[in-house]
Amino acid sequence: MIECTQCHIKYGSKLRQCPGCGHQRDLITDTPKNKITRSAYYQYIKSSWQHPFKTNWQWASGRFGWITIGTLLLINMATISLLVADWAQQTEAIAGISTSYIVLRQPTALLPLNLRFWLYQLVVVAGLLGIGYLLKRFGGRQKTTINRYVAEVATYSGISLPVALIALIIAWFAGLNALILIGVLWFINYLILNMAIIASLLRTRTRIDAFYLVIIDQLCVHLAIVLVIGQFVLKLINQFL
Repeated sequence: MIECTQCHIKYGSKLRQCPGCGHQRDLITDTPKNKITRSAYYQYIKSSWQHPFKTNWQWASGRFGWITIGTLLLINMATISLLVADWAQQTEAIAGISTSYIVLRQPTALLPLNLRFWLYQLVVVAGLLGIGYLLKRFGGRQKTTINRYVAEVATYSGISLPVALIALIIAWFAGLNALILIGVLWFINYLILNMAIIASLLRTRTRIDAFYLVIIDQLCVHLAIVLVIGQFVLKLINQFL
């Protein structure tokens, strides 16, 4: 028996469409959960680009989601490294190891600058996914696993990969001259991921109205972001005073 992604009616696996709502199963439903192949992942990501909310991610490998999120982080890491290298060249600093004290008015850090920015990004992504998963896990009627949850969110936010790739290409050719444009693309990716998590919560059968889960999620996420940004601003102010 399988469960319809739209109306959650269970029906036989031999049927190609749900008898309740008529939702069509696509070919990705025939991919074994634990089988990872290049063609299967290509089919998964292609389906997520074309019809993110109609893709039957439940029957894809749970690791496809981790591959998508990991690829996104690696692309952003490359973009950050290019920007830091360009900035270091302009300020005559050593890229990723030390920065000009005159320019930044801060002591040399132990971690490379690009790695520190990437870790900040990693914390934000982990926070977004973690808060959404906890609400979905303990607020939903049906228990879900972290792999299934990440696969669902990655399906809804698959379009973030080409957006991040565009930012990487711009950073390669324009560097800091296009910093504002790259920042806008990163912000768009944040919105895409955040909206994917909201969609995941709204499509969950919950003990209370899913709308309240979304409100709680957004309050927690943005409160955490405000606190982190506040600490960062205070640190900058203390360094320049």
